[in-house]
Amino acid sequence: MASSSALGAFFYTAGALAPSWALPFRAWLVGARRDRPRAARERIACFMDGVCGWGLRWMRAGYGRVGPLPPGRRRLDRSVYRWGLAGGYDRHTLGGRSPLASFLFITRSFLVTLLTLLTGLAFLLAIPITLPSVGARIAWRRMLMYAWGRSCMAVCGARQEIVGEVPAAPFFLVSNHVSTMDIFTLAAATGGRFVGKAELGSWPLVGKVISGMGTILIDRSRRTAVGEVNRILSLAMSRGENILLFVEGGIRPGDQLYPFQPSLLQPAVDLGRPVHCALIHYETPAGSRPASQTITWPKGKGTLQQFRDLFGLRRYRVRLTFGAQPLMAGDRKQLAADLRAAMQPLFEPVK
Repeated sequence: MASSSALGAFFYTAGALAPSWALPFRAWLVGARRDRPRAARERIACFMDGVCGWGLRWMRAGYGRVGPLPPGRRRLDRSVYRWGLAGGYDRHTLGGRSPLASFLFITRSFLVTLLTLLTGLAFLLAIPITLPSVGARIAWRRMLMYAWGRSCMAVCGARQEIVGEVPAAPFFLVSNHVSTMDIFTLAAATGGRFVGKAELGSWPLVGKVISGMGTILIDRSRRTAVGEVNRILSLAMSRGENILLFVEGGIRPGDQLYPFQPSLLQPAVDLGRPVHCALIHYETPAGSRPASQTITWPKGKGTLQQFRDLFGLRRYRVRLTFGAQPLMAGDRKQLAADLRAAMQPLFEPVK
């Protein structure tokens, strides 16, 4: 597994970062100039994209949509083009973006990964100092999450607007979930500790950092997972940590509020803690592709396509709206219903 991840990282770097660093040359290869045969240009470009695709495949980061081979290609063209598709990087489907969008995608992917690794390293280096004090470790993690979220948002061109008052620590906060950017948005505003799917921990390098930073991972395929996570949440809340929960149970298209999953609200009920709510909404500037096509993650959209669309945007706005009052209830299902009723008037579909 480790060697596979290392090979993936190597080929992704070789196939993606190097071509984008030489962006003018690459744009010339794919047809910016007409003084060379187009077939030769496309063979080289497909070769680059194929290397990038294999790296992404080995890192299990997602696949591009595989379309039919264009007619009339020579044997070498067909073999190289098929190699690019097998790696999950269809340049005819995914490459139809401006050179600037491609440059932003590669650069931001690299910078977000780098920031995540540096944040994890800072957390590890401080362990000998913060180990004797639980409070110091929580405060250090919270500060790092603030810095990580704000840095990643700045790198990605996101401008945040906060409506309402950020809850005073410690708190239990639930939110809708429409995009990968939600993590950066909430981290930048609250510095809280997330509850996420177990798949996050399997991502090469970044997954280890995410879990090492204290993200509470849940594997819903196991019967005992909810009980285990609830015990971790109860302990974290008793220590005074800020808890962030995407209460819809996963990423949704952003067209409506989907049914809430009440199972992870049980610790708040048991401890008698109030639960705060927040809503996340995205907007793109006039003339840009709509947020519903680029920032949200609709069902069936591949991982690579999603990140190309998201990181390829020059800039966009995110509005984080906090509820006026926290809610309490003696039953988790009733608490979930009350939270949804309180969030519904504040919800605005992502368009």
